[in-house]
Amino acid sequence: MVCNGLYIKFALQAFQVDLPAREWLSLTVATSLLNYLTPLRGGMVVRAVYLKSHYRFGYVDFLSTLSAIYLMYVFTYGLLGLMGQTLLWRQGAGCDRIVLSFLAAAATVAALLMFVRVRLPRWQVFPLGQIVRILDGWTLLRRKRSAFFKLMLTTLVFAVLSALEVKLASSAVAVDLSWGGVLLYTSGQNLAILGSITPVALGIAEVVSIYLGTALGYDVSQALMIQALLRSVPLALLLVFALPAFHQLGVGMGGRARRSVVS
Repeated sequence: MVCNGLYIKFALQAFQVDLPAREWLSLTVATSLLNYLTPLRGGMVVRAVYLKSHYRFGYVDFLSTLSAIYLMYVFTYGLLGLMGQTLLWRQGAGCDRIVLSFLAAAATVAALLMFVRVRLPRWQVFPLGQIVRILDGWTLLRRKRSAFFKLMLTTLVFAVLSALEVKLASSAVAVDLSWGGVLLYTSGQNLAILGSITPVALGIAEVVSIYLGTALGYDVSQALMIQALLRSVPLALLLVFALPAFHQLGVGMGGRARRSVVS
């Protein structure tokens, strides 16, 4: 929860919007809980509306920050999966060519989009004008080296914590995953969440878990038990903090819109 909140805080700082800790934590809890209840990551929509009404943070700028975070996310978890696949190969487990190709393509495309500047004509027509503005926002964020570094560091910390979470969850259901398997599983699960057609990729993440089971040596029932733990524990924590979080945001939304300039 803290890492997800820091994504919001650091990305908005690049646009001169500074959220106090109680607010970015509350916003994280509220929108994460809504992601469990709504398809297509509905919590993101609520987050965008909140920031627009409360801080005059435009939807196009919001998409810029979201695209930046997603690119870092895909790049990090693509590399994490490749590391896991390499460790498994060195242990004699072999390689899944489909998984390997997907991870390599994801990491490469994300790296190119992150570090290669894309120049487009200054279109004004919808939606081309909005695409140009999103890319402008991403360029701005990339130039803010402090914010960029903090976001990348947060993504790496989140990846480490996610791997530890997978290790604990698999051990709890008597699945002894090697660290190579843990990294590959963590990568697959977190990349699957980005394609959240269903609430928190319900069904999608389970299919990925079952598919990886063939290479990692666990059966379907164990795959589903690992997923049940990975879903139920965060949901329980979110429910504990939901009431104070919604109260904080409800009180905050009674005030007028504001933007705080970061020095």
